[in-house]
Amino acid sequence: MNKIYEIIKENKIEKIKEIINQNIKEIKKKEKNKIIKYSIKQKLNKEIIEYLITKLINNDNNNNINNIKDKKRRNLLHISIKNKSKIEIIELLISKRININEKDKKGKTALHFASKYNSIQVIELLISKGIDIDSKTINNETALHFACQNNTIKVIEYLISKGFDIDEKTQWKKTALHYACQYNSIKVIEYLISKRFDINSKTKWNKTALHFACKRNSIKVIEYLISKGFDINSKTRWNKTALHFAFIEYLFEKGIDIDTITVDNQTSLHLACKNTNNSIKVIEYLISKGVDINTTTRWNETVLHYACQNNSLEVIKYLISKGIDINEKTDKNQTVLHFACKNNSIQVIEYLISKGIDIYEKTKYNETVLHYACRDNSLEVIEYLVSKEIDINAKTNNYETALHLACQNNSIEVIEYLISKGIDINAKMKMMKHIYI
Repeated sequence: MNKIYEIIKENKIEKIKEIINQNIKEIKKKEKNKIIKYSIKQKLNKEIIEYLITKLINNDNNNNINNIKDKKRRNLLHISIKNKSKIEIIELLISKRININEKDKKGKTALHFASKYNSIQVIELLISKGIDIDSKTINNETALHFACQNNTIKVIEYLISKGFDIDEKTQWKKTALHYACQYNSIKVIEYLISKRFDINSKTKWNKTALHFACKRNSIKVIEYLISKGFDINSKTRWNKTALHFAFIEYLFEKGIDIDTITVDNQTSLHLACKNTNNSIKVIEYLISKGVDINTTTRWNETVLHYACQNNSLEVIKYLISKGIDINEKTDKNQTVLHFACKNNSIQVIEYLISKGIDIYEKTKYNETVLHYACRDNSLEVIEYLVSKEIDINAKTNNYETALHLACQNNSIEVIEYLISKGIDINAKMKMMKHIYI
């Protein structure tokens, strides 16, 4: 059967006809469906796809075009739109009586897909063919919610002209405006607000559109929202203000409260170190404004733990230069090295060890940094730790070795390396489980 797929890739109708005719009796229903899905993903021309559908589906009394779905229950129409197929392919599938209102596993119809992938032509075609424009996903998302994620004003204007409710909320109470702010589109935001949108609408977690905009650090969007009267000190369910999502001078100039902490005792500095969008300048600015570098969260995590979690070597060096305690541990006795090993940055790990952090420290569950590295399958980090003479056979409270964790993640390279270093392959966990490779 592999030969069929090789020929299909060539995109030549005569060759495809020849090999299909040669093998038609041997091609089972499951394989027929797979061939058609593959052809659409390969963006073959209309003539070839029509031939394959006719030959493999229409001429088979036991098969139907609506039976062809992938593991996520997406039909050929969903797959074609997601794959950005030409409009003629979409028209072909509809002419073959594919169910245009079919939903995938998450409740998305072809209209949701077309809105997500910015296809105005496809949207117009689907609506002209009678697709249910009010259909919602299992999370109560409309096609408009998807369109607002991709910042195409034409699609959004068209959907609203067709009667879409701009105030419709998802199951998390997110509106189209929340999505537009989350995905950073000033034109879409201006358009939605011009439609008398409820700008103060909050999500299930009490987030406003400003919270979403601040997470993206878009000064234009933030300035615009504040000019429209957004409350910059509005707090989420976890007591986070816009400051905890964005870290820019503009918010300070507007009088935001710098000392607000979350319900988990996280400062703006914790969240700045956690947010991968932020630069060293943001961290420096917050410290210059008096945010305490040594405040710990309810789990006793320092800002250095957060920086190590995000592999930010520049931030880590800066925090250490400011005198932060490198040996501070969480309530689970995790060091910053445990956090770094969880995220596989060899440069960060080498730097922390060069600063004297204890490589042999264990968590309250007796986990070493090697356990953390094996859980995340980083061979480079594992080799480095073993070179530092870490105990390769160390066991957790559940008697797990590094090999147990590597086997759970099916990393053959890591498994082979650990065995080559003499790890005990007969070690048993507390539940008497052997190691299975």
